[in-house]
Amino acid sequence: MELPFDATKSPIYELVNVVQFLQEFMAASMSSMLSAILVTLILHVDGQVEIICRQLSNISSTIRNGESCNKILKLSIYKHQRIIAFTDNIENIFTYIALIQFLSNTLVICSLGFLIVTSLDSQKKAVILAKTVPYYVLANLEAFALCYAGEYLTSKSADIERAAYHLTWYELNPKESRFLLLLMVRSRKPFVITAGKFMNLSLEVFASMLKASGSYVSVLYAMY
Repeated sequence: MELPFDATKSPIYELVNVVQFLQEFMAASMSSMLSAILVTLILHVDGQVEIICRQLSNISSTIRNGESCNKILKLSIYKHQRIIAFTDNIENIFTYIALIQFLSNTLVICSLGFLIVTSLDSQKKAVILAKTVPYYVLANLEAFALCYAGEYLTSKSADIERAAYHLTWYELNPKESRFLLLLMVRSRKPFVITAGKFMNLSLEVFASMLKASGSYVSVLYAMY
């Protein structure tokens, strides 16, 4: 940091280092906490989806025993509705948090990429790369984790439809078939996490972000 005063004298030097450490520690802790909460909620959704898939897989044995599947199907539909409501709450809570993190990571990746490119001709190349490359890698990993979480949540929504299709649905009576059809139709709408309601977080969006950051670095380097 370039400060408007001499920060090499004691006790200003120690005070500046303590303030910088606390600021970085709080920022890293907050970012890690939000990511951990998001991963925990997504894993909870994963567990609930697996429960529904297991219930649907048990329908085939219930049909072979000549028992009614109405109760299992109604319970699966009810749980699916609760999962949809839960994922909507996740989306409402994290959509703007994801937008802020997504934009900040894009700016950081672009700025650090420009700094890395311009430092290749510098005499202090080793020092600059040692400071910027680890931060650049961590910024990419944070953006990747956010987009991968959205991709994983979207992929889990298709598991219910596949589980419903692979059971012996052709042996159900017409009333039970309507319940199963309702479950399959509703599972066609994927679970998503958006960045500010603008775009769905996915690996494709992560690739687009890297592509855009590379383009911005090229423009800045041409103007440098």
